[in-house]
Amino acid sequence: QSGNALQYLPWLIINTVVGVELFYARRYEEAIRQYQKTLEMDPNFPIAHLYLAEAYIQTGRFPDAIAEAEKAVSLAGGAPLFAAELALAHAAAGNRAAANRLLKEVCTGAYVPKYGVAMAHIALGDYKQALAWLEGAVEDRSPQLVFLKVDPKVDRLRSDPRFQDVLRRMNFPP
Repeated sequence: QSGNALQYLPWLIINTVVGVELFYARRYEEAIRQYQKTLEMDPNFPIAHLYLAEAYIQTGRFPDAIAEAEKAVSLAGGAPLFAAELALAHAAAGNRAAANRLLKEVCTGAYVPKYGVAMAHIALGDYKQALAWLEGAVEDRSPQLVFLKVDPKVDRLRSDPRFQDVLRRMNFPP
């Protein structure tokens, strides 16, 4: 299948986006099934592994989340965006040392995925750092910010006035 990956690419993307929509609707089990369907088409599609890891985190399946994030990192050649997701998975699982080690590595590269780093800091319970990284993501106009209003990973920050200020600065409606 993956030998003809290019012919499947539009379907892989569409199927993954359907899973993303289910994820942000907090329909995690359906999102998981959708990502798994995508991976049946091409088990080497790193983006589906990345989002599957996020859905596993939300359902408390941390070993599965770490395994999927590791696959995503491997398939994406260690790309920082994917490595930040692995840090998030470790942080959510309570593996603080592994999460901090990965964050240190991610933050020393030429490209730093500030939104992803912020999410890992939220999972670590370091809200001050998370908000600082979110501020940086706003300055950089990180594309993931379009999901900030609905992203379940930021739920622990929603009532924080500093987070509300970030939303206001981005012109999100209240």
